[in-house]
Amino acid sequence: MILNLYLRKLFTPILVITFALIGVYTFGYAEYFDRWFLVALMLWGLIKIKNRDVNMAGLILIIILVRSLDEIAYLIIDFDVKLIIYLLAVAVLYKLKYDKLVLLFCAPLLTLIVLVEFFWFFTGYPAPKIYFYVCMLLLSLVTRHLLFMRVPLTDRLLKGGKSLPLDWKFYGLSKWSVFILAAMLAEYLIRHLTVLNPLHVYQVYPVFMHAIAVTSLFYLTEDYLRSRFILTA
Repeated sequence: MILNLYLRKLFTPILVITFALIGVYTFGYAEYFDRWFLVALMLWGLIKIKNRDVNMAGLILIIILVRSLDEIAYLIIDFDVKLIIYLLAVAVLYKLKYDKLVLLFCAPLLTLIVLVEFFWFFTGYPAPKIYFYVCMLLLSLVTRHLLFMRVPLTDRLLKGGKSLPLDWKFYGLSKWSVFILAAMLAEYLIRHLTVLNPLHVYQVYPVFMHAIAVTSLFYLTEDYLRSRFILTA
């Protein structure tokens, strides 16, 4: 019991320090980190499916889906997909209008962006490819929706759905992604509509997004280790 007590006290600090170091040493190699993370998620998901843990399997499958779409977005950015992304934005905003973050924050921002895109088009201004960040924002909103609906979706498909603490941790991370991407888009608009040239968000954007990815891995690892190796009193 004494060993268990010390394990409980030291577990989280040691894990936080470990993942902080992982974040520092993998920064600058985000492409490789993201793909290894995706492979690890797939293996983890297969294990949970084999163990018939429908709730963890469902959560991991949502993360795999979103991160896979994230990778695809990076591959198609050089193609002319602007119209498709903005049409998808209309559909996503309409579907998720129940979410106050969408209705009161994202919808006005994306409406402004579409109007600015029209302005740039008709004035012949060389528009920046902000539709890529719009795509990332939509993925974050879809993540929130899927996490919010995971339990009823699980019950509809397999039964036995129940809410997990990890659901809400990832739900919170997706909200931070929305705010960071919204700040990135707002800064782009300021740079290309005014004489100002702020680059603050642009410079810290990779750091924040990598931190979110590392935090995701931390949450999953912490949950696994606690369930397997930290003994109950």
